[in-house]
Amino acid sequence: MTKRVFWTEEEELFLINNWNKGVDYCSKKTKRSNSSLYCKAVRLGLGGCARGSQYLSGFNIADILGVSKTLVYEWINKGLLKYKLAPFATKKIYLIDLRDFEKFLESNQNLWDSRKMKSSLWFNSSPQWFKDKKKQDRQKPPNGWKKWTAIEQQSLLSMLTRKYAYENMGEILGRSRKSITSKLRKLNM
Repeated sequence: MTKRVFWTEEEELFLINNWNKGVDYCSKKTKRSNSSLYCKAVRLGLGGCARGSQYLSGFNIADILGVSKTLVYEWINKGLLKYKLAPFATKKIYLIDLRDFEKFLESNQNLWDSRKMKSSLWFNSSPQWFKDKKKQDRQKPPNGWKKWTAIEQQSLLSMLTRKYAYENMGEILGRSRKSITSKLRKLNM
């Protein structure tokens, strides 16, 4: 007779956050059998096997989009991302259905940048709106959404004293005119 090993809350949390990476990955990390993982995934409401899984956690979404978890939770709190809660008594873990995530991406294209995405939800064919979004994002300044470095700030101030046009500053620094204006305002210039 085999000894029954109960799942810890940490293991369940790991499975929720990593189910989309595949059953083999989860099996290696948890040292549990594939059948054990499938059973637990069903009990947690994670859907089918990982890459075809029905749900993503807030952590997964942050990882896919290349944004902070805080930003994802802000979208959830504002009601932009529909979710269900994982069955834990002590922790609040949001599970987002893939279809709801796709609807969020399509209706809130101004909130995320396709250049920062680490992976795509669509393996063979992307929807047309996603292709258009990627094309549009490629035309944005390359340093948009990135934190300003000290060197960039010094360069900006140097160009300002040499009376460069804002468009030229933006082109050199890879920033939009709006970004240049905002940074100068923050620096009280």
